[in-house]
Formats: sequence, C-alpha cells, structure tokens
Amino acid sequence: MARYQATRLDKGNELLIYFRVHWSQVHESRRKFLVLMILALLSAASVSSHRLAACFPNTVLGASNQKRIERFFGSYVLDYQAVARLIVMMLGETGRLKLVLDRTDWMLGSTSINILTLAVVCRGSTAIPLMFRLLPHQGNSSQAVRIEFIQQFIQTFGEDQIE
Repeated sequence: MARYQATRLDKGNELLIYFRVHWSQVHESRRKFLVLMILALLSAASVSSHRLAACFPNTVLGASNQKRIERFFGSYVLDYQAVARLIVMMLGETGRLKLVLDRTDWMLGSTSINILTLAVVCRGSTAIPLMFRLLPHQGNSSQAVRIEFIQQFIQTFGEDQIE
C-alpha cells in the first residue's frame, strides 16, 4: 500500500511539473488542486464528491477536502478550451486528430441530462472527451448545434488539425 501511495505521489509531482510548464497561466494553488482531483478520480473511479474527497492523497479530513471541491467548482471557472488543449498535449497525439461526436442522455431522478461530447480518438480506439455541451432538451442535437460545436474545436485547434 505504501508503495502504491508513493507511486501516486510521484505521478502527482510529475503532473504538477507538467502543469507548471504547459499551463503557466493557471495559479499554482489551482494547479495543485487539479493534480489532487486527477489522482482522486483515478483512485476513486467515481465523480462523487464525497468519494473523491476521501481519495485525496493528503492528510486533511475527507469533509475538509469535500468543502474544497465544492468551493473550487462553485467559484472557479475553468477555461475548457485550455483544458482541451492540455489534454491533447498530454496525450502526445501528433498530426491530425480523428474526432468523434457522441450524445448521451441520463436521468437524474426525473430530470433529463442530455450531453453532446466531442472526443479525440487516440491509440487507435480510445475516445477521450475534449469538449462537451449540455443540451437543453431531450433527444438528438440539431445540425446547427453540431456545426457550432465543431467550429468551437476549430477555434481552439485549427481546421488543419481535423483528420
């Protein structure tokens, strides 16, 4: 267990160094928090805030970590285009990118959550989400919404990056 924890912290340090080099415009405290979140996501295999808080690799109580998560997502606005660029950079994909548009519809109680996702295919068959949009209705997205979504990708990466 101690070896696993040390390996996780080593990966966290590597990721923090990577963020410092490639995401210098983000404040250091935000970079450190994002590293903790990524490590917790990998460990918890869940997006539940209380499960993530329990998996933060620090000595702080889970309840304190959960408040930290809530404050972060309640007050900080992530630049999702910068996140998408960082993901592509970290994947190490070179050349043109194969894109996949997908839509999923979840029910949360009686509320429908309809999400349109744009992902990049890497290593042959794995699709990694880069951008998403919540659709304000059930069912498929319109052609106009899909075109606007692709235009957002082009604005971020350039048309020449699409395979």
